[in-house]
Amino acid sequence: MSSVILRSVSSPFDNGGVVIRGTIGLLLILLMGCGQGATSPPAPPPPTVEVVTVTTQDLPDEPEFIGQTEAFRPV
Repeated sequence: MSSVILRSVSSPFDNGGVVIRGTIGLLLILLMGCGQGATSPPAPPPPTVEVVTVTTQDLPDEPEFIGQTEAFRPV
């Protein structure tokens, strides 16, 4: 004698129009963000600028070496 076990599998979309209600809710939220009364804040004033005169001069060539100049252990 073989017994058959039946399971009911329900889709998450068969839950009383969840997709339709969710879509309507999302559209309402998006439409609320499109209000006519919203104004943007005024633009900030332009930044202050300094003018500097460039001069030519020679710089000494002093190389900077980062690291060890001698092995830390003999080879």
